[in-house]
Amino acid sequence: MQRLMALNHFVQDVYNSEKIIKHKVIHQEILATSKNYRKECEEINLMFGVCAHICGGDLVRHTEKYYSR
Repeated sequence: MQRLMALNHFVQDVYNSEKIIKHKVIHQEILATSKNYRKECEEINLMFGVCAHICGGDLVRHTEKYYSR
């Protein structure tokens, strides 16, 4: 839950207030050159601030089986 909240806050910031860029946490060039950045998403406020509601970041592959933390 905490990781999803952090991811949603990050996405909201990147496409709106850009504090992460203003405070030089990441460089603007990273966004400008990213093939995944979507200019059409700028200034969009999502319902309840949720962009990512499912996250597979906790899945780990070990041999032929998948485990979840």
